[in-house]
Amino acid sequence: MRTMALACALLIGCAAGPPNEPESICRMLQASRSTLPRLGARDLVELSVGTPAHADAESAYAQQIALIALGSVGAAALVAGLVTGFATDTTQPAVRSAGYGLVGGAIGLFVLALVLGTTSRAAAERARQALLRWSQRCP
Repeated sequence: MRTMALACALLIGCAAGPPNEPESICRMLQASRSTLPRLGARDLVELSVGTPAHADAESAYAQQIALIALGSVGAAALVAGLVTGFATDTTQPAVRSAGYGLVGGAIGLFVLALVLGTTSRAAAERARQALLRWSQRCP
């Protein structure tokens, strides 16, 4: 519950940010150890500043942002490809090739987004495990 309150305060802007001192981060992690498995990638980045888990947490967050961006571009390409296929004269080879290219690119972007979804979950889990290990023996 404390971690959720911290995350809400950070999102709203009421708090200046998480503490950057290792002792404060350690105490916070030890107090909220049970809520750590439910944290998202953005919360992990905020809590892992100054810890060995920060690189994995940043990686997971960056991959989730890329996943959203690629999924959006893929959806736009799919819509453009379908419009090209249904609303234009498909007897022309150039139009047909453009439609196929847009739909093929959209499928490729969706596959890449699926891969990023899998790898971002793995990076977030590595960050959680590293934070748990660090909080057990932190300074």
